[in-house]
Amino acid sequence: MYLSNMDTPEPNLPPTGERIKEAAMIWRGKIYTGRRHCDIIHALSGTVPQTEWPIKGPEGFVTEKGVFVDRIEAARIALAAGQVAVGKAVVKHEFNGRKLFSEDLY
Repeated sequence: MYLSNMDTPEPNLPPTGERIKEAAMIWRGKIYTGRRHCDIIHALSGTVPQTEWPIKGPEGFVTEKGVFVDRIEAARIALAAGQVAVGKAVVKHEFNGRKLFSEDLY
């Protein structure tokens, strides 16, 4: 498992054809990424003093181009890109307005 952090980008919509890369969380102005959100929090907990727990921040995903998107926008992107795991959303309307979770991808 790894953590990568990037400066928080300005909010914008990813271009058509974009794909979700991995789970992400913003904490203290940085984007931390990992396979699942719980992995990010677990890895951060090893580097953050307990006096600063709980570790909370906006959760979402990063696209292949490094754009942070919230869970709802990530669901739209993943569905359009065909990334939603088989059996997670039988028809598109079941996913409409729903938040994406990493379990939907793997």
